[in-house]
Formats: sequence, C-alpha cells, structure tokens
Amino acid sequence: MRWFVGRSSLQRMNKSRDGQKRSPIRNPAPRQAGTSLRMFIVEESLWVAIWIGVAICAFTFTAVAWILRAFDSQFYLILFPVLTAGCVLYVGLRMRNLSGDSRKIQLGVQGEESVASILEDLRGMGYRALHDITEDGFNIDHVLVGPGGVFAVETKTVQKPMKGNPSIRHHNGKIIIEGVATTEDPLRQVKGAAKHVRELLKRETGRSVYVQPVLLYPGWWVDERSSPDDVWLLNPGRFGPRLVSEIQKRKPMPEEDIHLYISRLQDRQHRA
Repeated sequence: MRWFVGRSSLQRMNKSRDGQKRSPIRNPAPRQAGTSLRMFIVEESLWVAIWIGVAICAFTFTAVAWILRAFDSQFYLILFPVLTAGCVLYVGLRMRNLSGDSRKIQLGVQGEESVASILEDLRGMGYRALHDITEDGFNIDHVLVGPGGVFAVETKTVQKPMKGNPSIRHHNGKIIIEGVATTEDPLRQVKGAAKHVRELLKRETGRSVYVQPVLLYPGWWVDERSSPDDVWLLNPGRFGPRLVSEIQKRKPMPEEDIHLYISRLQDRQHRA
C-alpha cells in the first residue's frame, strides 16, 4: 500500500468539466499490477516538463530585459535573472529527485508484475487475483480470493547485494533486511491494507470476512518461521505451497462466496 497524490488526476480524467457527463465505458479493463506506480512517474514527468517550460519563459524574459535595458529601469535586470535562477534550480532538483524515484519505482513495478504473474498461476487452484486497488490517496498491490479465504498482498521489492546469501526475517515487530531493520513499517502497511479490504467487503456485502495480510519479498530468502502471528512473511514462490498447507487446516470457502467477494471488489475498482 503506497500513498499517492495522483489518484485525483485519474478521477478527473473520468469526469467532464461540467460534471454532467460520464465515461461511456461501463466495464473498464481490470487494472494491471504496477499501474499506480506508472501513473506516478507520468505525473511527475509532466510536472517537470511544465517547470522546464516555465524556466525557458523566465530565461526569455531575462534576455528581453537585457536587450531593452536602455528603455527600462534597472529593476527588471535584477528581477528576471533571479526568477530564472530560481526556476532552473527548482527544475534541476525536481529532475534529480525524479531520476532517483524512477529507478526505485521501476524496481517496484517489476516486483509487482512478477508477483501478479505468480498469483495468476493460482487460478488452477480456484483463486482469483485483483491488482492495484486504489483508494483515497493509497493503493493495495493485490487482493487474492479463493478456497483458502481472502488475502491482502503487499509486494516489497528491495535491491540485493551482488554477493552473499542475504536474508529477510521478522524480529520484535521489525522487518530485518541483511541484519538491519527497515526504516519504513511494511507490517503496519499490509495490516492496514487487510483491514481496509475487510471493511470494504463488510460495507459491500454485509458480511464479516477475515482478510489475511501477506507480505512478499521477491527474489529474497525469507525466514518464514520468523513471521508474526498475524502476517504471512514469504518469498512469492512459497505463497502457493503455504496456501495448500493452510487449506488442509480449514473448511474451503464456498464457490458462491468467492464469486461474491470478487464481484464486489471489481465493482469497487470500477468506481475508483
């Protein structure tokens, strides 16, 4: 679950300026994994382009001011260069931040896509996956519904060192990567995602459904035994076997319930 300001832009795209019209598409295509991350890059790139245009205009005004220096006061010879320098500095900082963010986001997209592929392979076991469920200011990477229940799945893609056999584990409420506790709180995020899905299904169906939080780290060796009691901490490749193991301990969810929950979640996606 990540926080974005870009969702308001997506909402505006689906509404006309006068607010009296709507999109003719009644059944939009399902959202793909990583959609919110891609939209974030697009929106940030657009803002950088806008500010580059502002900087060009400011530079032009500065040039004109110097050309007309004989016909104008000295005030403009100071104002326009200062504005130009400010715009250029802001654009430079924004581009530097976007460059760093883009690399992280592209890595995140790759991770979400790889996990989405694994979740789609679970169809043969009776599971259905929805990806990139957007809400007010944040998104949920994946929701899986099937015989084993409902699962809120968060993907965390972290770069690995070139050598060695680094691992990820849980200890005292923290995720430990290569022996160092993460500065963010992915456990809180995934539990928040599960709570939100549970509340959403309660509103949509009137039923109280337990939603299992699942935290996945693609490409890493993950110490499953260290998982907290209320969160599954796994490598994505171990998710399927864990589902098989768990389904043997409980009564499978009825097929009609699976279809009901999936349809309500899809309806929510289309309204977002």
